[in-house]
Amino acid sequence: VSDAAVTLDPMGDGLHVLAVEGFARKHVHANEEVFNAYVRAIGLADRVNTTAPSLAQDGRVHESYRRFSKTLAQVGAPGGTDQPVGPETEWVRGPDGFTLFANRQKVAGHPATLFCRAGAEGPVSIQTLRTSDAGVLSVGPQGYQRCLLNTVFLTRQANGGWSSDWVSIFFQ
Repeated sequence: VSDAAVTLDPMGDGLHVLAVEGFARKHVHANEEVFNAYVRAIGLADRVNTTAPSLAQDGRVHESYRRFSKTLAQVGAPGGTDQPVGPETEWVRGPDGFTLFANRQKVAGHPATLFCRAGAEGPVSIQTLRTSDAGVLSVGPQGYQRCLLNTVFLTRQANGGWSSDWVSIFFQ
């Protein structure tokens, strides 16, 4: 899709929320070692037990992948607040930071990664964070930056494979 073909007509001034839920896709990891490296890379090594074999008959690790994303955009005069909009998992921006929800429940102690960039060409700063016992992630003022807050839920399936839900929110 070209940039010219993408248009959004705001319904007035204030905060607008664009939420997208992706359909499940399949990822196949070559073997358990490759999968474990992936788990470490996304910051879940301390939350996922990968010691039990999860190999399929073909010797690979199968993962079902979904993405839930939100974009917050302020249009015109300031106003409005973010609120849960319905996906199974989502971040919600509030006065104290961002709250992580899964199945409409707040998620405590979950790892997250914050990526921020000051301009189109500026360097990207990366912070590894964790939600509080109340499921809130306090993020200080980022100045005029574009930021992406991301987390991953990785769950063992009954068939020995894995399911991952990637949850992100983009804000400025």
